[in-house]
Amino acid sequence: MKIITLISTLILITSCAQSQTEVSARKVKKEEINTCVCMEIYSPVCGRDGKTYGNACEARCQKVRFTPGECR
Repeated sequence: MKIITLISTLILITSCAQSQTEVSARKVKKEEINTCVCMEIYSPVCGRDGKTYGNACEARCQKVRFTPGECR
């Protein structure tokens, strides 16, 4: 009887440890959440990072300085 209790306890502890790991893997850092909302109007700008953004709002959301027009 003691062996069954011991095995049951070990299984319970192991399953709880796995649940903790799954929950912590789902956590997202606040910096990773993009709360910026832009209109989908194509008016391209060239970011200083060399990428063309669809409009100034999208570049600002990425915190990138930009100039009007597509990158070349």
